[in-house]
Amino acid sequence: MNRNDILKYTIIFVSVLLITLICLNLFRENNGQFPEIPKSFSSWIIKEPVKFYKGKEIFDFINGEGEIYLEYDFKTAAVQQYFSDNNNIELVVYNMGKGEDAFGIFSLYRSEKGETTGIGNDDRTTDFSIKFWKDKYFVNIMSYNAATRNAIMSLAKIIEENIPNKGEKPEILKYFSEFNQRSVIYFHGRFSLNSIYYIADENALQLNKNTDGIICNYTEDGKKMLLVKYPDEKSATNALEALKKYVINESVEEDDNFLIWKRAEKNFDIFMLKNNYLVGILSGSEDSIKHLSEFFDNTDLDVD
Repeated sequence: MNRNDILKYTIIFVSVLLITLICLNLFRENNGQFPEIPKSFSSWIIKEPVKFYKGKEIFDFINGEGEIYLEYDFKTAAVQQYFSDNNNIELVVYNMGKGEDAFGIFSLYRSEKGETTGIGNDDRTTDFSIKFWKDKYFVNIMSYNAATRNAIMSLAKIIEENIPNKGEKPEILKYFSEFNQRSVIYFHGRFSLNSIYYIADENALQLNKNTDGIICNYTEDGKKMLLVKYPDEKSATNALEALKKYVINESVEEDDNFLIWKRAEKNFDIFMLKNNYLVGILSGSEDSIKHLSEFFDNTDLDVD
């Protein structure tokens, strides 16, 4: 065998090896991190392979909301387009790492306009989309044609069946009734909080990946409750002190573990500390302090 033949066979060997490694990596990426994603269903087919977005690559896919996904510890997204006649369906499966954060991103984006159809642990379904969560996955299936609703639901059921585990909701939800939990939004950081209820451009509540937060409707007249669990009592105390400094000229009343922040005429945010928790009534009135007192009286907030 001459030198040219050796070079030729070496190039062929290296090329085959690289192709094999790429295929194996894609196989592991899909099967290790995602439920099986069908290449076709019914009359719907794909024209290109699944696209993957890891970590900060999320900005290449949803630039305007990438920070929010990263706050929920986003890992990887798999995006697949399906085609039938002149219609298109987009499937996006987000691997959020754990069930709590899959629930969290779902709770942020579920719409009160949608209906629940029993897909996954919870879903919101309209004529144009289905959003659901199950295990560590948040799944969003979209179309621009209401006539594709049945196809969207069929695809959602396929994906759901390919996810064997259910996953767990955040433990902090235990402090709220089933009624309150219907409106719960779970979050970690300031970007997600401000998309729910604006506090400040800066991180006035010192939120981070180690804080667990909830906002939900708490009273019949629509007042919202905020509950943030910090890693320890010192962190919670520091957060309230930081908030006081931020609103130094806008507070009505404050002491070591209490703050009334006047946001607008007859509109107040009220915050109190208990152990390593910060609890607040948002868009309330000065007498909303009674709602916080009732919550404290009826709730045994665990100390970690």
